[in-house]
Amino acid sequence: MTNLTLEAACCQCQHYLLAKKRENCSESNIALCDNWLTRWREFLKEGFSESLGDLTLAHGRRFSDHLHGIGERFVSHPCADPKEGGLSCHTIHQAIRILRSLGSWLSRNEYIETHVFQDLELPQLKKRVIEVLTEDEIRAILTSIDGATVLGARDYALVVLGLDTGILQGEMCGLRLRAVDWDRRLMKVNGKGDKERIVPLGALAEAALRWYVDIYCPQPYYSDEN
Repeated sequence: MTNLTLEAACCQCQHYLLAKKRENCSESNIALCDNWLTRWREFLKEGFSESLGDLTLAHGRRFSDHLHGIGERFVSHPCADPKEGGLSCHTIHQAIRILRSLGSWLSRNEYIETHVFQDLELPQLKKRVIEVLTEDEIRAILTSIDGATVLGARDYALVVLGLDTGILQGEMCGLRLRAVDWDRRLMKVNGKGDKERIVPLGALAEAALRWYVDIYCPQPYYSDEN
């Protein structure tokens, strides 16, 4: 099936996105893939008239060069205004990874004979060192929260929970009381791709959660989601 036209290849991109949904990829991840694949198809339409089977590594490298040459960021972004300046290495890295993933999927499903983008180079990312908060900074944050109010008790519990467990923002937002094992001081969180993991709960975090739940939130607003 390597003689597909570009128009037919566009349909395969949609099948690829459906496959990502079946893999339980998050909606934001699927939207990101859709955005970059749309830009990839638009790039091909400017000078690519061959069949899908004629794709080569050179096409991927030309697309990479095209991304490096873009002089404006946030074009058509739903939440940010366009700004001058090229795309960041992180953004280009993201786009190339998605293109390589598409190439792998096309190859596995025999739409192309080989994974032509397997050797497509990824831009080197700068390794950033995350600076941790000092004890004085942590103390200042916690003492600034009024734990004697509903919102203060909630915020205090969330801050302590984040400091104690290191769970991600999305995992914290999706946390439900039924996922907390109070006896064993464990809780189940859902991360990216709907992946579950068990996280230990420290004594301070447990006390903060119990204070909020028992004193300020004895009955959850949605009883079936507690």
